[in-house]
Amino acid sequence: VSNVPMVAAFAEGAKHMSFKQIGGVIRFPVKNMPAQATFVLTTTESAITGAYPVDLTKVGETEMVSVEGASVLTINYSSETEGDNVEFSVPVPTGVYKNYTVQIKDQEGEVRFEKVYEAENKVERRYLVNMSEIEVPAPVVPEPEPEPDPLPTPTVWPYFVDARVIVP
Repeated sequence: VSNVPMVAAFAEGAKHMSFKQIGGVIRFPVKNMPAQATFVLTTTESAITGAYPVDLTKVGETEMVSVEGASVLTINYSSETEGDNVEFSVPVPTGVYKNYTVQIKDQEGEVRFEKVYEAENKVERRYLVNMSEIEVPAPVVPEPEPEPDPLPTPTVWPYFVDARVIVP
């Protein structure tokens, strides 16, 4: 589900409405998504959140156009399963997107993946931009402390009547 913004004109007495898309979608496929994680998209040049006025007199042609600025979009992912393959479809205004960052944080807030996208991605009305797959690395598990060396095993000399035990 992408929730692409749409508009429709409804004339008095009309029996139906025809919705038209006014933005686009950037889709991020993610492999090995952590359970109870967050997907964070941060832009520095083209805002993807906020108010975007549209011309309702031109339904079918009007666009929701990105404005300059920075914004942060956070999507909370609530699966209990670790390592799912998921897709995040982010509805965005039309415009050119570059120099934006994607982070995936685990439930403790630790960043498990981060990437800065520097190449330009043009999004037009009714466009779907498929990004390359993101693979989240498995969490780093610290190695356990090594066990201390046990006491050496004594050597028993079995051929003597008064069996002597020698400890190295």
